[in-house]
Amino acid sequence: MDAVDSGAVVRRLEKLERQNRLLKIAGIGALVLVPLLILSCGGAKDSTADFDDFELEETTEAKSFLVVDEEGRSRAELAWRKVDDSVELVLYDESEAARAEFFWSTEHAGLSFQDDSARTRALCSLSPDGADLLFYGENGKTRLRLSLSDDSTSLGLFDQNGNTRVELSSFEDGAGLTLCDQNGKRRAKLFLKEDGSPALQLLDKDGKVIWQAPAATE
Repeated sequence: MDAVDSGAVVRRLEKLERQNRLLKIAGIGALVLVPLLILSCGGAKDSTADFDDFELEETTEAKSFLVVDEEGRSRAELAWRKVDDSVELVLYDESEAARAEFFWSTEHAGLSFQDDSARTRALCSLSPDGADLLFYGENGKTRLRLSLSDDSTSLGLFDQNGNTRVELSSFEDGAGLTLCDQNGKRRAKLFLKEDGSPALQLLDKDGKVIWQAPAATE
């Protein structure tokens, strides 16, 4: 087989792999949704009836639903947790490791994704204080955080040890950019004041200002 034919085969295989991944995701979603629809709805008067002809004959009630594959392995679970009055939907891979989780309670809601080692790699959460989006490294350390509240927005970048290295913030009365050293200590700050005037500060390892512009007035 020549180089051209070989490249074409590789591209076809990659396309098939992407399609298989999409089919797996769609299949898991169907495994969760279809049984719930079947359990929750009664039959129609006939297969060609209009939506208005459907009759709800019975409601199935349970504190949890477990979806298993043909090998008996857990693939999805929908459950109510008494301890915090929350509802949780968890999706599992073929080794029964949790890979995605949606949770809701009266205090907060969130969506998280795990890697093949069951480590959380991404988390989106919503609470009365605002919303947060976080990404984690393989060691579990936070690498990026985006936070929103009623009066501020902030973006934080972290190194492999979880130390803050860059902070970008926007407030109702100004905005700022902060750079931190390898220990997470602030060493440089650039910010805009409420009147729109800029300021720059350089700090030592103890947080003391060693230079600033405009210069401090006595």
